[in-house]
Amino acid sequence: MTDTESELAIGRYCDLTNDVAFQWIFGREENKDLLIALLSGLITDRRIRDLKFYKQRQMPFSKELKKSVFDVSCRTDDGSYIDVEVQVRKQDRFEDRCLYYSTFNIQGQIRESAEEYRLKPVYVVSIDGFTRNHGDGWDGRVISHYVIEESEVHEMMTDSLHFIYVELPAFNKGWEEIDNDKDRFLYCIKHLHEMDELPEGFTDGIWERFTRQCELAEMPAEIKEEYINTMTTEIDRRAQDLYAKREARKLREEIRKEREEMLKEKSQLREEKSQLREEKSQLREEKSQLCKEKSQLCKEKSQLHEEENKLHEEENKLREEENKLREEENELREEKRTARAEGRAEGREEGELKAKLDDAGKLKAAGIPIDIICQCTGLSPEQVSEL
Repeated sequence: MTDTESELAIGRYCDLTNDVAFQWIFGREENKDLLIALLSGLITDRRIRDLKFYKQRQMPFSKELKKSVFDVSCRTDDGSYIDVEVQVRKQDRFEDRCLYYSTFNIQGQIRESAEEYRLKPVYVVSIDGFTRNHGDGWDGRVISHYVIEESEVHEMMTDSLHFIYVELPAFNKGWEEIDNDKDRFLYCIKHLHEMDELPEGFTDGIWERFTRQCELAEMPAEIKEEYINTMTTEIDRRAQDLYAKREARKLREEIRKEREEMLKEKSQLREEKSQLREEKSQLREEKSQLCKEKSQLCKEKSQLHEEENKLHEEENKLREEENKLREEENELREEKRTARAEGRAEGREEGELKAKLDDAGKLKAAGIPIDIICQCTGLSPEQVSEL
């Protein structure tokens, strides 16, 4: 049997979250002791000794409101009104709906006693197959009791209106943990329809009668038929819900996969972007390095230009020195030529003078007068006299 078949199958015991079954077990005069036992565990601020059922008040506002709005309605021995509702499906603004329906009993009391506003307490007990919406800090309790009170010091304004919510999904006790009638009732409301055999503890007192009346085989034919019809409708609803849930799961799975793909692509894009950043950073570093190398080359080029200029200057200096040397060499050559010329002239003059002296000596030796020797040789009288 699949989980779906198990969930939707009709077993040995009735499902007490079904309106027909709940009303059959708790909404009849012969079973009011069962309702008193259930309510005594849920309403802890009031002792319920006895109760009587009454037909729910109907406000003639519309045709829709002429339908029964609660599963069981009763009054206790002290005059308090108690309306019990089993709500399987979560509804939008559910608490406002409960508040609205609770006003029927309040308005009805004013109609009955118009002399003064003296109200008997009204209790709305909702047994819910879902978890209500709560704010942060909610402690996950199964039963919550709301009244009208001051928001800071929590002083109660009136005892006339009470809301008690039982959240079955929060009730997680196992059978072996249960030690009181309240938890035993809640366990049965939540799990009895799933059982084929009862655990120990259902064979004495009201429990033997309670479980026996919960058997579908013990129901009158018309009640059983109505129950099965409503369960069939409920099964159809659950099947539709299950199909919608499966489709929603599929859609969520597709969305999850798409989201994973998107996250994966986003991660890849981030990695690629990071790589591009790294490459860009590397390119910047390489560009910076190239700029440094270019700057170094420019410096070296400038130094080479400076050195080349220095070499040109030195070359020019060398050329100037070479020109100077050449000029000096030319001057030396000219001086040497001049000296040679002068030496040759002096030599000739010395030779001529020596020849003249020799001739003058010979003429003087011959007894030629000095004045005639001077005329012939061109020597001076002193030069001739010295011979």
